[in-house]
Amino acid sequence: MIKKFTFLGRFIICSIIIIFSSSGDYIIAQNNQNSYEPTIPESWGELDELFSSDTSNIVSWWKNFDDDQLSDLIEKARSNNYNVQIALARIEQSRSAYLIEKSTYFPSLDAQVDWMPQKTSKGVAGIGAGTNHPGSAMLNMSWEVDVFGKIRKSVKSAESSYFASIDDYNAVMISLFADIAESYINLRVYQKRLFVAKNNVTSQKETLKITEARYESGLASDLDVSQAQTILAYTLATIPGYKAAIDQQINNLGVLIGTYPWELRSELLLAKDIPNLPLNIAVGVPRDLIRQRPDVKEAENNLIAQTLTLGASKSDILPKFYISGSLGYQSDGFQNFVKEDNMAWSLGATTSWTIFDGLRIDKTIKLNRALLDESEFQYKQTILQALQESDNAITLFSRTLEQQESEKQAVIASIRTFDLSLKLYKNGLSDFQNVLDAQRSLFNYQDQLVVTEGNVLLYLIQLYKSLGGGWDYNNNN
Repeated sequence: MIKKFTFLGRFIICSIIIIFSSSGDYIIAQNNQNSYEPTIPESWGELDELFSSDTSNIVSWWKNFDDDQLSDLIEKARSNNYNVQIALARIEQSRSAYLIEKSTYFPSLDAQVDWMPQKTSKGVAGIGAGTNHPGSAMLNMSWEVDVFGKIRKSVKSAESSYFASIDDYNAVMISLFADIAESYINLRVYQKRLFVAKNNVTSQKETLKITEARYESGLASDLDVSQAQTILAYTLATIPGYKAAIDQQINNLGVLIGTYPWELRSELLLAKDIPNLPLNIAVGVPRDLIRQRPDVKEAENNLIAQTLTLGASKSDILPKFYISGSLGYQSDGFQNFVKEDNMAWSLGATTSWTIFDGLRIDKTIKLNRALLDESEFQYKQTILQALQESDNAITLFSRTLEQQESEKQAVIASIRTFDLSLKLYKNGLSDFQNVLDAQRSLFNYQDQLVVTEGNVLLYLIQLYKSLGGGWDYNNNN
């Protein structure tokens, strides 16, 4: 008897320990996030005067480009893009799963009505022949009492998964806004590169005419004419590629917006300049912005959900308690069916405790603990990746901006070099090779400057994306 009591006492003590440890899982998940995440810096380090800590223009960052057409494309995509629709469907799925889990808080009620007329046989010994109409109408109730918090943890876990699906939707929106802006910037870049190429074709044709005239006058060789034709042909060869790239960007925008490309072609083929760089770039504070990134919030909610799932699985070790009952009427006939003598009811409590299940519960706990470790590592990795993306975007944007300034000076010098070399060539003071080199360099420098202008904006878009720009756009519109 003493051994049995000792074993029972130990089991009760272990159960109490498990109760307290599992019931605290949700509190640990919410209050000890700082122990999970890496240290997030207070600032980005040294920033140019172009940057500011203001975050008011990060939410709808594309409006900083002051391009109504870009804003209009993003607005259309919000309601038409199929990836957005898929994300919305996933939110509804998670919400339904959460509400299904939440329904376990309440007792289940079901109504049961029976009517079975029957006639007994006279040929059976001991039973007289006769006909009766037995029937019943009962209301049955069953309710699991959440003594140890298993249901509460399961509901909270489903709620965190639901929040994670909302964060996933926000992440889809952020990527969508960035993809549209990038494709739009690329469209304008290719249109400007096409414009530069056509301008150089015009200039090179004039140079070719000058060379041909000098050749006919005996002042230039056939080689000069051939070289002028070569550089003109090279520049002309770039034009079809630019036109194809323009069509590809329009097609890409059509897919992103969820419409057919030809519905956009007429308005987007009208060439516009590359949007201007905003005068002020808001980057905010890393600690605040990184935590608002949907992928970070999603990873955090998944971590909380898995912590609660582990707590719920621990509760399976403990007994379950149920309250059940029924209330209704039973009678052999319909006459006076609902009279007081025909009323029937029952009320009882049931305890269910798993003694042995082939270690299923123990293995389930170990599985959920391993899944929790994975969620924790994923959360840390997501924060580190977010910091890396943001810092890289700031660096690339700043350095490319410096590159753009140098290339502007190169273009100015290249224009002057070409003008001087052509003037000297006309006066017979320089050979055509100098003109050829200057003309080739001018086209390359002008084309590269356009590419760099686009890259500055593309890196800025990546910066806004890395900061979670647009994370709360639906709540601000």
